[in-house]
Amino acid sequence: MTGALVAILAAMTWGLAHVPIGASGTRRLRSRAPARARIDVGTLALDFSERLRAGAPLETAWQHVARTHQLAERFDPESGPPRLAELGPGGVTLAAAIRLALRTGAPLTDVLQACASVVAGADDAAAARTIALAGPRSSARILSALPIIGLAGAALLGVDVIARLTDGGIGTLSALVGCAAWLAGRVWTTRLIAAAARAPARSDHVTCELAAAALSAGAPIPTVLEVLSEVEDAPHLAHASRALLLGVSWEEAWGEHADGPLAQSLAVAWTSGASPVALLRRRAERLRAALDAEARSAASRLAARLVLPLGICFLPAFAFLALIPAIMSIFSTITF
Repeated sequence: MTGALVAILAAMTWGLAHVPIGASGTRRLRSRAPARARIDVGTLALDFSERLRAGAPLETAWQHVARTHQLAERFDPESGPPRLAELGPGGVTLAAAIRLALRTGAPLTDVLQACASVVAGADDAAAARTIALAGPRSSARILSALPIIGLAGAALLGVDVIARLTDGGIGTLSALVGCAAWLAGRVWTTRLIAAAARAPARSDHVTCELAAAALSAGAPIPTVLEVLSEVEDAPHLAHASRALLLGVSWEEAWGEHADGPLAQSLAVAWTSGASPVALLRRRAERLRAALDAEARSAASRLAARLVLPLGICFLPAFAFLALIPAIMSIFSTITF
């Protein structure tokens, strides 16, 4: 039992130092391989757009951009550059924007400008989440370190806590209970932070922004919906596109998705002939603002929720690993 206890304590110390509570909520060891420099997709999109605006041919402009950012230079006339999705969510958005422009005939420069705006908004939201979660993450690390700090403090005071923890009796039992409480608190706080740091999966603001860029160039609504259904894997958009071409009413064509932000923004154009571009862009801004507010709210809730693992796990772990063995050690030196 004593050997198991020593191993658990060593694992706790190593885990506290080498396995931080990360932004993704998963415990990942630092990679020994050198990390590739992160590509700013917004800057890449603007670079591509400005080269096209200066009159460079499509494939030539992409080749120059690809060399600058160390990407594949091949450019498919129908789907655009390959492997952009490997650049992360921004790369997925850029690939969708390029395919949308190529398929609808919308000016690629305008669509790329819209894409750069979307990616910049996503980067700002991610930075806001990181800043908002910095305080709760620091609190979680301090809470995790409480038992280790207690053991170090007892050692500095000359209390032989380790001897009590390894006595094979009540002290060892106390240490095992404390280790279990510490591990439970560690897992609990990791999951709380992961839930708060997780980026929203909704991309309605991206869809609205790309649709506005294509429609501003004169592309018809059914064509835009058909292409968006392909690039965003949204079958309901393809269904709405086909239904509208067959003369089905707007509400019936959209079905249960008629209340969505894209459908609501396009309804005015389909029913009255008015331009939906300004409405789409305004709705995209509101959706981005709502996601930012949701991220800040999640960080605020996290700060309150960290009180639970503190009271249920980390404080008992501190008591069982440091306080109780220290009291036992002190009383063992008292003679009556």
